[in-house]
Amino acid sequence: MKKYTLKRVLTAIFTLLVILLVLFILMQLMPGSPFNDEKLNADQRAALYTKYGLDQPVVVQFFRYVGNMLRGDMGVSYNISKNTPISQLIQTRLPISIGIGGLAVTIGAVAGLLLGLLAALKHDTIWDSLATVLSVIGVSVPSYVFALALSYTFGFRLSWFPMLFSAKDVFGSSVLPSISLSMFTMASIARFTRSEMLEVMGSEYDEIDMLCNNFDMMRKELKRAREREKYMKKERNMLLANISHDLKTPITSIKGYVEGIQDGIADTPEKMKRYLDTIHTKAEVIDDLVNNLSVFSKLELSRLIFEFKEGDINSFMRDFVDDYRLDLEKNGIKLETDIPIDEVIVRMDYEKISRVFSNLIDNAVKYRSEDNPTLSVSTMCSDGGVYVNISDNGIGIDENELKNVFDGFYRVDSSRSIKGSGLGLGIAKQIVEKHGGKIWLKSDGLGKGTTAVVFLPKI
Repeated sequence: MKKYTLKRVLTAIFTLLVILLVLFILMQLMPGSPFNDEKLNADQRAALYTKYGLDQPVVVQFFRYVGNMLRGDMGVSYNISKNTPISQLIQTRLPISIGIGGLAVTIGAVAGLLLGLLAALKHDTIWDSLATVLSVIGVSVPSYVFALALSYTFGFRLSWFPMLFSAKDVFGSSVLPSISLSMFTMASIARFTRSEMLEVMGSEYDEIDMLCNNFDMMRKELKRAREREKYMKKERNMLLANISHDLKTPITSIKGYVEGIQDGIADTPEKMKRYLDTIHTKAEVIDDLVNNLSVFSKLELSRLIFEFKEGDINSFMRDFVDDYRLDLEKNGIKLETDIPIDEVIVRMDYEKISRVFSNLIDNAVKYRSEDNPTLSVSTMCSDGGVYVNISDNGIGIDENELKNVFDGFYRVDSSRSIKGSGLGLGIAKQIVEKHGGKIWLKSDGLGKGTTAVVFLPKI
């Protein structure tokens, strides 16, 4: 640190000496002398040269000049105020110069700040262009040109301010010089303020725009949330209504047959057996509904536990279809399969995925064709996974209803008379999605059959 400080001090001293040398050389090169008064004779000039040391060698004059400068002795004035020390003249005029300089800086700073703000706030308008022109003029035109123009206009022509300094009116005498000197400061500050303001405003606009976008996204999300809430409320009401209806029908039937038994209507073993079989069938419907409802609610609440294992989906489907083959034949349904022997490993919960395909096959059986019903099960492997297709030649589905079939308790109009909870496809959809897959139905229309497609990703 000491070495650095010493280096800087020595550099400053050397720089000062160089400046003094340059000034001294320039004064020596100037033509004439301070004593060119025609009234002075040769002896008088020689006496003055001797008095002020101007007859000494240049080197001696230089060191004397430096010594006087270091002592603060700047000599005496010969032309402005004869035999008056220069330091005295500076002392009398320095406060005035400081005042004018301070006023010029103040005017320039305030005016430049306001001009820069105006240019930034009115960006790309006539105000911005005007501020830019004034800034360019303030930087490029010398202060003395402004001083001459202001003195001529406001001093000479309008006589608003004195053209020369007057001790009786210090402030009035300082206005025009201060304005002249302030132009460069005003122009520089205006340009800087405009540039910085535009940068800050651009950044703030970006942040404000981002904030507005975030608020807009929040607004849209809240709107969607309200819509979902309304939809869920409507769905809950429909769900309750459907549950009530689907439970009421078999319960009413059971109640009627029980009352028939109690009243002695089933007075023969055949009637009693028929009544009891009907009660048992209706009880199975209720049991199936309650079971599906329990699974559906657990899926909706994410409370159904999945136990995933790696397995060959083709092998699984072959075994699964074989288990259904006998029941399908009893119902007169022709089974066709196209399941490759190639191994395709997927991640699945065997119990849950079995429910999916059971629901799909049960639907195919329920909505089968009356004439030569067929059921086709096939798998097709792709780069991303495997497609399981379950097709029938049953009653089909209208195109407008395909998008609704996976909603809970939804049944197409053509199947209203067919028994079922309407939860099977909704349960299947949620289970497949838990496996990272997709499920959809395809149909060419009523009476043209339906194809259920399940996609499961490969490992």
